[in-house]
Amino acid sequence: MIDNQTIFLVVDDSVLMRKVTADRLRSLGAGSIMTANDGAEALHMLQEQRVDIVLSDWNMPVMTGLELLKAMRADEKLAPLPFILITAEVELHCIEDAIASGVSDLLVKPYTVDSLAAHIEKALTARPRSGSSVPAAAKVVARPFVEGVAEPESPTILVVDDTPDNLLLLSHLFKDEYRVRIADTGEKALAICQSNNPPDLVLLDIMMPGMDGFEVARRMREHPASEIIPVIFVTAMTGDDARLKGLELGAVDFVNKPIDPDVLKLRVRNFMRYVKLHKQLQANYDSMLELARLHEDVERIARHDMKGPLAGAIGLVQALAADDTLNREQVSQLRMVEEATLQVLDMINLSADLLKIES
Repeated sequence: MIDNQTIFLVVDDSVLMRKVTADRLRSLGAGSIMTANDGAEALHMLQEQRVDIVLSDWNMPVMTGLELLKAMRADEKLAPLPFILITAEVELHCIEDAIASGVSDLLVKPYTVDSLAAHIEKALTARPRSGSSVPAAAKVVARPFVEGVAEPESPTILVVDDTPDNLLLLSHLFKDEYRVRIADTGEKALAICQSNNPPDLVLLDIMMPGMDGFEVARRMREHPASEIIPVIFVTAMTGDDARLKGLELGAVDFVNKPIDPDVLKLRVRNFMRYVKLHKQLQANYDSMLELARLHEDVERIARHDMKGPLAGAIGLVQALAADDTLNREQVSQLRMVEEATLQVLDMINLSADLLKIES
């Protein structure tokens, strides 16, 4: 849970997305949440009142999230504030720019409440990042999967059908590979899809009493939590008009009843590859941020933690060597210590310079 004294600033040009993010923060215990329409409005608010952490969308008119981040890191007062940049899939060089600009964390849309809580906790407890060069190691992360990163948890399928036998059949078909949730009405399905933990894929019947599958899909596309969830219609409707309407509502596939289990499993597995790649983006971004922090830590150790004591030791040796009561051999030994310490100091300076060149 979040400390209810923490003051959040949510920045997004979408009214609905601001509301969704604020609701999720409240569900985690946040007591004070401010909102802004774009980066320029947010920057003005930050200069006028206290804020403890900023959660900002990336693409916004007037001033983008990245531009807001850079403006904050250039301001001595605002530079230490934790900053989480929220984004859908973007090009790798943009992510590198955000990391180099000092972003505290990156959160990939869509995200769950648990994911949001974890990233907020990490951003609030991590050492502030004022901006630094991106290590060369981070720049090579271009492949879909990063070695050594933990695999995301099993994806979730939501099966929606008003017939109990169909729900039982489909849930048993996928229970060994995925986490399966079920809904026997369109209203229940929509509530699950727009909840804090939406499914990764929806198998949706069209002909249901009350809210039919078309209406569920339409409303899903209007809500930030569910707008990009893949939908596969599983239906007895085979006409071109129904298929066209489904495609217009963003369906990724149609499967006709009675279903062929092997065909349906293959199609679901294909779309789950996309889901897995999307989830892996978050792991990739987390890995890149960790590399950047490691680079900063190494440079800080080299520049400050080691150089200070060594410089002090050199000064002490030089003072001892100047003592007239020492004999020639003692002075010679002290000079050897001084020379060795100076060599270590030179190596630290060289290592730090090489780190800068590589990045």
